[in-house]
Amino acid sequence: MAGSGADVWVADLEDSLVPTWPWLLEAHEAIADYLSEADQGQRPTLMVRPRGLHLDDVHLDVAAPIVDVGMVVARHSKALAAFGSAPYFYLPKIETHAEAIWWNDLLGAVEKAWSLPIGSIRVSVLLQTVHAAPDGRNSARPSYAGHGVDCWPL
Repeated sequence: MAGSGADVWVADLEDSLVPTWPWLLEAHEAIADYLSEADQGQRPTLMVRPRGLHLDDVHLDVAAPIVDVGMVVARHSKALAAFGSAPYFYLPKIETHAEAIWWNDLLGAVEKAWSLPIGSIRVSVLLQTVHAAPDGRNSARPSYAGHGVDCWPL
């Protein structure tokens, strides 16, 4: 990835991964390997796309994004801070204002639990439905960094 010219590498745990426990662990190992490589200043920024709120993690019996966000922050926030970065997430398929609030509450709780400054976890949000906009992006503050919009049938 170092020579790709990309500004961002999205580690997609949502649509690009079969969520078996061995594959999830391997994906997190790939993230760790990426962060342990030398010359971080020349690498694309890491952005993790956790599994959506509509998915459960059957291995730990909780909502899948709790596992993904928790593992990234617990395992990688210190490595990211060491080279001037932070946990960045691309939040998939936000469908309602309530879901955006859920994400905001989760990220705030994670920042508090890991003694990270408020707003240090940054997110880009995919607004899946018209019902999530514009309140969906406003509910993710102070972590909100940007958003994308999916195709909405009219």
